[in-house]
Amino acid sequence: MAVSDFPKVVEIESVTDAGDFGSASCPHCGAPCRYITYFYTEDGGYHGAARVCFSLFPKSKYAARVETILLKERSAKRLGRKMASWDREVIAAIR
Repeated sequence: MAVSDFPKVVEIESVTDAGDFGSASCPHCGAPCRYITYFYTEDGGYHGAARVCFSLFPKSKYAARVETILLKERSAKRLGRKMASWDREVIAAIR
C-alpha cells in the first residue's frame, strides 16, 4: 500500500511505552521500537504503529490535537507531574 493510500486517522486511543528501544515491534512494519500508537481510521479500521510509521498516516485535526496532548502527558509522567486538567477536558470533548 502506498503512503498516499493510507486512511486518515480519526481517533488516537493510546500510546504505549514498551520500555527500552527495541523491546517492542511496530505492528505496522515489524521494525524494533519503543512507543506504539493505537488508533482508529476513517475506514473503521483499528491499527497500531511505531512513531515513524504513525507519522506517515494523514490525521484529522482532532486526532493531531490528541496526539500533541498525549505526547505532553508522556513528558509530564517522565518528570513526575500530572497531566493538565484542561488537556484532559480537551481529550474528553474530542472523544
